[in-house]
Amino acid sequence: MNVKRLALFATLGLPLLAVAADSYPRRKMELKLADYDIKFRDYNFPSGLRVIFQEDHSQPVVSVTGINDRGSTSDPTGKEGIAHLIEHLWFRSHQKDDKGGELPKVWNLLEQMGAAMNAFTADDQTVYQTMASKENLATLMRLERLRMLNAVQGVQEEVMIIERDVVRNELRMRYENSSGAAWGYVMVKLFP
Repeated sequence: MNVKRLALFATLGLPLLAVAADSYPRRKMELKLADYDIKFRDYNFPSGLRVIFQEDHSQPVVSVTGINDRGSTSDPTGKEGIAHLIEHLWFRSHQKDDKGGELPKVWNLLEQMGAAMNAFTADDQTVYQTMASKENLATLMRLERLRMLNAVQGVQEEVMIIERDVVRNELRMRYENSSGAAWGYVMVKLFP
């Protein structure tokens, strides 16, 4: 009985809703925005490193985004999740300064500068994003260099075990407790 009512409403009611929506006056959308053009410089190095600089002095902040063209599909067999784990361990690492002295944990350094940060690992890339006040540009660039050289410098085994469990839980939440597993199935069928 309920299915018949639903079918009747879908047949008769939805067209009425469409007619009612068309009867309301619509505002004309005339956005007047100033021309906006951010010039950039693009450097490609023989190692494959590509650096793009863009300048926009409208805000007193800098943003550094590092994109590695390796993600979870690049994980070796038997070490699934390693790219995601390294992403997590970067923030827990203790890097060395230019004189060999140990710096505070990367996470703490970023917090001290008041930086906003995020990172994620996708199928084909791992992305690190950091934004801080413009005075911190040199520090952010040094940290980016250290991340590329040795992202897990100074990470203790107990910290690695904690982050490994965090990564496992994130994967469980994404694939076992949601529709994430269905998406993987669809992708395999669409792109064998």
